Amino acid sequence: MWKATIAILALSSALALGSNVAQASERCAYSSEQQLTLADVQRLQLVLASDQLTLTGGANQEVQVHARLCASSQKRLDELKLESRQQGNSIRLQLLPERRSNQFSSGLFRRGGNYGWFDLTVQVPAAMLLDLTLSSGSATIDNIAGLDLVLSSGRVRATQVAGPVSSTVSSGQLTLSDAGPVQLNALSSGQVTLRQVGAVQASSVSSGQLSIERAAGDVTLNSLSSGQLRVSDVQGSVRVDRISSGSARVSDVRGNAAFGSIGSGSIRAERIGGDLSLDRKGSGSVRHQGVQGQVRLP
Repeated sequence: MWKATIAILALSSALALGSNVAQASERCAYSSEQQLTLADVQRLQLVLASDQLTLTGGANQEVQVHARLCASSQKRLDELKLESRQQGNSIRLQLLPERRSNQFSSGLFRRGGNYGWFDLTVQVPAAMLLDLTLSSGSATIDNIAGLDLVLSSGRVRATQVAGPVSSTVSSGQLTLSDAGPVQLNALSSGQVTLRQVGAVQASSVSSGQLSIERAAGDVTLNSLSSGQLRVSDVQGSVRVDRISSGSARVSDVRGNAAFGSIGSGSIRAERIGGDLSLDRKGSGSVRHQGVQGQVRLP
């Protein structure tokens, strides 16, 4: 998280529903639109529930927000509000009401639903830093300076992030391409795909899938447990400290491929420019081919 926050943009519909935003987006019996223009903003913080976000960076120096409010009834629509507060160079934008639950009814005798959600289109300066917390929603992000993401049961697609990316993913799907260095704090029961990024440092992958294609630096992972790791086209080296029951496949690595320990999982290494090494091995399997350097296995 960036320490210096010049603008906090807290977008929280908190209208969480049990299904994803696709269900909500099909329903819009009543709608209205609001627009805001925000100046002197260098950092945004967005907290979204079952909402939709499209955020694009460009040459503009202001933040322009277009919000489409969608609800099941006029009464519910009247409850939805887009509010902003400015304190010096700090801006707080909030989607209201908070801590409410969307409730969709289905079945033979209950076909309607009580819902309210937001569809946001945001234009920002390309130098913008973005903090995004998303739960059961969807977001498309393009051309910003940096991203700090917490994703739970949602879907995010981000491209052209010039600076660092920090992410925590739980039961969600993140696709990131054309970005700088990536810090993956945790991946649990989700899917993360990284394409053409800088160095990648991941803490843990548990019951999830991490795919890395074209990394400009080293790729390191502390722990792989009941998940999958797929790494290809790495300009640096690959290091995985611990593999329990997961599987790791690394290929086309310019440097070394080093593994600390493996339990009942599997390792497959192909076309390694440097050395291949494994310190400790349990009942798991190791397969390799095309290793240019030394192979050191227990």
